[in-house]
Amino acid sequence: MKAKFITLDDYEVISKDHPYICAFSQYWWITSISSKHNWRIIAIEHEGLIIAIMPLYFKTKFGLILISMPKLTQTLGPSILKTNFTNRNLLKDKVGFENKIYKLMIDAIPKYHFFIQNFNVEVTNWLPFFWRSFSQTTRYTYVIRNVNIIDDIKILFDYSKRKAISRAEKSLNIIYDYEPSAFYDHHFKSLKERNIKISYTKDEFISIYNAGKKNNTAHILGAVDSNNNVHAALFLITDSETMYNVISTVMPCYKNSGASALVVYEAIKLSKTKVQNFDFEGSMNEGIELSFRQFGGVQIPFFTIYSYSNRFLKFLHLI
Repeated sequence: MKAKFITLDDYEVISKDHPYICAFSQYWWITSISSKHNWRIIAIEHEGLIIAIMPLYFKTKFGLILISMPKLTQTLGPSILKTNFTNRNLLKDKVGFENKIYKLMIDAIPKYHFFIQNFNVEVTNWLPFFWRSFSQTTRYTYVIRNVNIIDDIKILFDYSKRKAISRAEKSLNIIYDYEPSAFYDHHFKSLKERNIKISYTKDEFISIYNAGKKNNTAHILGAVDSNNNVHAALFLITDSETMYNVISTVMPCYKNSGASALVVYEAIKLSKTKVQNFDFEGSMNEGIELSFRQFGGVQIPFFTIYSYSNRFLKFLHLI
């Protein structure tokens, strides 16, 4: 086994051959969210095959080299390409095998001043990073597993969610192809009314949406009334196994219409026709966590892994 860097062209081929790689690590996502010059891809090679990958997003700030998370990206981290194994004996000791791969990846990471990544939920072993002086914070998402085989998804929902959906269904319709520019404007306005600054530009969002739409992996749903007022909307992306709720937006004046529950319900129904799982994308905010939990998903932990080149940078980050 050895670590090496591969080109983005090579990574594009790997992404197409392994569609189960988390959507946020797929070639189409990382190249639409940021310039190709910001990315380096670590690959682990064994017996002539790439068996694991780890995308790294670089940026500089105040002369410091940061390996971090790009905008709107929930997770990155290592992905093991199990379908590429020719030696199945490697998998008999899963943890030992992961340890070897992650150590090689860590040794291959270029010099940095600050490193931070949210690892995807499939990564449950961060010991090699701990051994190399990385730190970890546990975060949570909620996931409905095997959503495609649940006949009546509402049976999982809390009574308050079912009540809100029933109320919304009486006055709202669902748009399944809500226009991306209009979605951005809706989110911009809804945040502005809460005195919150939006974290991404319209051009960035349209770039992501168009890249995902090209691969049939991006969807925008909206809940609209008879006067064409959009109460709430969702931006969703998928890989071969999971649909992710990337951005939710609801107008404050319509927060009691039930629209936010209705669009999530419709998104889950849409996911049933495409994938096995629905990921709410998690939140450490108490109110948002409660809302996601009321849809009946299972709480799933994932890791934020970080490291500083010196104590002064740790102090600045804490500030």
